[in-house]
Amino acid sequence: MDERKEERKKKRLLLKVDDDKGMLVDISKIGLRVAMEKIPSGETIDISLRVRRESFTLKGTVHWVEIKQTVNEPYEMGISLLEPTEEYKEFVENLPPD
Repeated sequence: MDERKEERKKKRLLLKVDDDKGMLVDISKIGLRVAMEKIPSGETIDISLRVRRESFTLKGTVHWVEIKQTVNEPYEMGISLLEPTEEYKEFVENLPPD
């Protein structure tokens, strides 16, 4: 049984975590699942996400990390967002499913 508080939507989008590129795997109002080449350092990370004409600058913390068997993005991680804006939450709510 899935006990997540917020619905996750599968979305494949490029983003930046600190200064490194990553691939968004899924998104919710309070967090992201991201695939990346390396694990970000630091307690708080900066996330930049651009979709069509909308862009978001968010802050978050890495909640968990999983090692994957891929060459380009060997790490997948769950990022908890710190104080996501209402505009971001509305954007996620209105995202169509993939």
